[in-house]
Amino acid sequence: MVEVWDKDMVTDDDIIGRSCWCFVPKELLPSTAAGGGMLGTDSSWGRVPVQVKLGHPRKSNKPMGVVELEVSFRPSQRCGPPAMMGPVRFRQHLSPAAGVLTGHWGNADTMCFSTYKLFLMHTSSIFKDVRCPWNKQYDKAVTIFKNPLMLSTVRTQHSSLYATHMGVTRFGVLTSPEDFFSLFKFGQRGGQRRYFTYTLLEESLRCSETGAAFFSDMMSKHAMHAGGEEEVLYAGEFCIVPDQAAVAGHKLVIDNNSGTYAPDKDKLCLMHDLFKANFPDMIVEVVAVGDEKLKFYQQQCPSRAGVQGKQPQQQKQQT
Repeated sequence: MVEVWDKDMVTDDDIIGRSCWCFVPKELLPSTAAGGGMLGTDSSWGRVPVQVKLGHPRKSNKPMGVVELEVSFRPSQRCGPPAMMGPVRFRQHLSPAAGVLTGHWGNADTMCFSTYKLFLMHTSSIFKDVRCPWNKQYDKAVTIFKNPLMLSTVRTQHSSLYATHMGVTRFGVLTSPEDFFSLFKFGQRGGQRRYFTYTLLEESLRCSETGAAFFSDMMSKHAMHAGGEEEVLYAGEFCIVPDQAAVAGHKLVIDNNSGTYAPDKDKLCLMHDLFKANFPDMIVEVVAVGDEKLKFYQQQCPSRAGVQGKQPQQQKQQT
């Protein structure tokens, strides 16, 4: 099925066109249909012309045009439910107001704080039934999830920072490690390396720059990225480190540094597998909380200098 939506600045967006089709292998079609040139010479694949008639969202008798598509198909190599195979799509949400409050300067000499959503492939097949509920031994998590007012505030903050608006939201696709690193400016802002807080949900990986500064860190809490969800698939922080041996000249270093969800370090390898599945040429290094190497990487980032990841039970991880 394909849908066409309009984009409204004040009211809700509307569906102005929708069309459905069914893929039928050539050998299952009646002989008269199979003889046509539409499906090509190989009986295992074909092409389907699709017309999407557009109409006014509130005036059903007012046509708005037609979008013509041609959809190609071939049998899946593996049996199973339908799954998106790529490329990785992203949304970058730009918030000038949050940029002023956090002191984040963008590339155009304007203050702008960015949050990101990456729609990664293969998340369900890699993480299966792995889930990280909020950490009931972590004081800040208890404050958020046991207090309806605080939880509502976190969800409101999420809605504000992840709102999609014309002119302040970027959309695109990532087809290589270079694309990924470029989206995050190769892990630098203002000439200094930066750390990013991430939360992984089934639908997307959400992240933003984090730091040791109080208000900046408040804007980067894992609970905020998760929209106040009581459990996530995984959470932590990542940074981008130069690596001359890497194809893209950089590598991704990712950890499990989250006090709010306290992810199991033994499952950190799944984050490695997830990124490798989406970006096969990417060099991915995973470093668990408590590893001396994590302290080394944090010391390379001025915003994280002096901030070390701690074991979850010590309640000192970043939120």
